[in-house]
Amino acid sequence: MTTMSIRAEQAPAIVHQHNVVREERLALSVALGWGAGSLAMAVLFNSTNYLLLRFLTDHVGIAAGTAGLLLAIARLYDAVTDPVMGAISDRTNTRWGRRRPYLIGGGILCALSLVLMFSIPMLFGTDVSAATVLMLLLFYATAYTIFNVPYMAMPAEMTSGYHERSRLMIYRVGAIGIGQILVGAIGPFLIVHFGGGAAGHSGMSLVLGAIIIVGSVICFGLTAKAPATFRSAQEARIGWGERFKTVCANKPFLWLLVLKVVLLLGVAVTGSTLAFLTVRILQVPDSVLGQLIIATTIGTIVSLPMWFWLSKRIGKKGTYICAASVFIVASLSWLLASPGEAPVVFLLRGFLKGVGSGGLILISQSMLPDVIEYDHLKTGLRREGLYAGFYTTVEKLAFALGASLTGLILHWSGYISSRGAHVEQPESAIVGIYICVAIAPAVAVALSVICAWLYPLNQKKLEKLRAEAAGQARAATAQ
Repeated sequence: MTTMSIRAEQAPAIVHQHNVVREERLALSVALGWGAGSLAMAVLFNSTNYLLLRFLTDHVGIAAGTAGLLLAIARLYDAVTDPVMGAISDRTNTRWGRRRPYLIGGGILCALSLVLMFSIPMLFGTDVSAATVLMLLLFYATAYTIFNVPYMAMPAEMTSGYHERSRLMIYRVGAIGIGQILVGAIGPFLIVHFGGGAAGHSGMSLVLGAIIIVGSVICFGLTAKAPATFRSAQEARIGWGERFKTVCANKPFLWLLVLKVVLLLGVAVTGSTLAFLTVRILQVPDSVLGQLIIATTIGTIVSLPMWFWLSKRIGKKGTYICAASVFIVASLSWLLASPGEAPVVFLLRGFLKGVGSGGLILISQSMLPDVIEYDHLKTGLRREGLYAGFYTTVEKLAFALGASLTGLILHWSGYISSRGAHVEQPESAIVGIYICVAIAPAVAVALSVICAWLYPLNQKKLEKLRAEAAGQARAATAQ
């Protein structure tokens, strides 16, 4: 008998010890407030995802391969800190709940880390060591973990509705889209406004850092009335080793992790390459990068109601496969991109890719609360933080591998780094950029479709488990 099944026998007694308040439909203010946290993290994440690698290669003077390796090390560091942070938040007891205190502290640290990373030449000079860059990246990773892990644990506590979770994720994905637009539209403008080059990136980080703090404060304030769970005394006696063991016994969660790895690997590779695509292949100024990001984000946002509607009719698995098909076609279309291409053409590519991304992100995000509830129904335990920690670890590992893979592909293809000066790139480097922006993401998302097809959890299975748990609870009460 597995650990999970042993705990399942104790489930009714533990379930009734949790102070849980649920609503089938969350208040708009609560949903918007929680989404504000995604806005803050989207500003942080997209600033680094779209601009940091090129900033390190073209303004700090770090070789592409070295920069990719440093980013990978920082992400691997998260593999240790995320599950630990999840367990810490599970064991936290304050007047503000288990998760919300970390929204304020983590938000401030995230803003500070962004400013430090994009101010490296201003603070440390032009001959900065790789060790210094790595320390700043580790600080950024720690700050992001402190905010994001407790934040991602909240949806499973906020609602038990299968489709309400998808609705809540609309606010998250929409907020992520707004954050992308802010970075895409305001970021390049701010770089130019503050003088371009290293100084421009530093000025940009100050403004975006302020937005991160505001978003974190709003998230903390408006989620004050969000439904939450509390740890029971019986649950507190369960050791960390046993918690990790039962997480590994959750097969739907393991399939979700594999899906996220391959999906985000492709997203990370293409995201890290867009800044190279616009300058080296399309041969347009940085302002066009902002337009491309905006077009992609608009596609993501406007497609969300469609994907939500579709998921209620054909299920999350079928919707994911449809979204992946759109994404793959849009990604491969970048192989046709060339200098002098009409803006409407590459903006349309970005828009269609955003449409596919909207469905992929919405559905994969809404699966996390489902697998957490599956664990609760099987074990009776509340381990939202631990699951969120594993989940965000996988996200960061995937992005680490993506950033590292991008740097390695560019290095192997002969990409030449510089400290702000224009360098003519060899043809092999251009081919490397095409691989990163078109082929790699298409292959990765195609692999994620296989994982989605094998994912074993659906609405019918969850409803059956709920009915069984309710029956056990009634039987325990009658005794």
